[in-house]
Amino acid sequence: MRTIHPRGVVGAYGSLLDQGAAGDDSVGGRVGTVVGEGLLPIPEVEEFLSYCTATGRSPLTVETYAYALAILFRFLGARRIDWRELTLEPFWAARAAVSS
Repeated sequence: MRTIHPRGVVGAYGSLLDQGAAGDDSVGGRVGTVVGEGLLPIPEVEEFLSYCTATGRSPLTVETYAYALAILFRFLGARRIDWRELTLEPFWAARAAVSS
C-alpha cells in the first residue's frame, strides 16, 4: 500500500491512503481512504465514500471526493479544529461581510 498525500505532506492528518489500482476491493472497490489520528481511516468518511461507491458513483468521482476531504481534514488538522465541531456560521459571516 502506498500513501498519497495532498501537497506532498507525508504522514499528515487528513492524508489520503492509496489502496492500489482502481478496482482493488481492499476498501470496498475504492482506490483510497482519508486517514486521521494515528493514520487510521476516519469512520464517517469511510461510510460516506462507501455509500458513494455503493450507489454507483463513478470511481473517479469517489476518488475526487476523497482528495477533497483529505485537503479539508489537513486544513482542519493544521488549525487544530475538530471536524465534529465544524459549523457553517463562520462561512455565512464571511459571506455576509463580502456581500456588504
